[in-house]
Amino acid sequence: MADPTVGNLRVDGATLHCEVRGEGPLLLLIPGGMSGAARFDAVVDDLAAQYAVATCDPRGMARSALDDPEAEQRVAEHADDALRMLDLLSPGRPARVFGAGWGAVAALHLLTIRPERAEGVVAHEPPVVEVLPDASEHRALIARVQKACRRRSARRGPCRRWPCRPWA
Repeated sequence: MADPTVGNLRVDGATLHCEVRGEGPLLLLIPGGMSGAARFDAVVDDLAAQYAVATCDPRGMARSALDDPEAEQRVAEHADDALRMLDLLSPGRPARVFGAGWGAVAALHLLTIRPERAEGVVAHEPPVVEVLPDASEHRALIARVQKACRRRSARRGPCRRWPCRPWA
């Protein structure tokens, strides 16, 4: 893996650990779930051949510390964190953004509040069942999965794999 430029970005309520590899137009990768930027290690070098690839551990994950570990986190804060990265690394120029899982929700939120900052957004598997026409069926499925996970956890200990880890 290419050596990254490593730094910290101070945002409201947190200090984000960020890394940039490569040169070219900015591509911001936003991880989801309980993962940090290391989730993208397998693809960053290939992408860095064409882009300046920026990754950050989301607030409260891995190396990105919260000022108040008990603070409730909101999608808008994660989208604002992404915007701060874009403002720092690509001032005045739109960037490409990829988000996975909950990172995709943050990327979509960024797109809705500041569409001029994103040249393109790829939202990979965003858990946004509320926008689907059959949202009630999806909520019911999630509730059944969560109930099954609680039963399994009581019998065998915590689940370590999806779908036992509730994502909503």
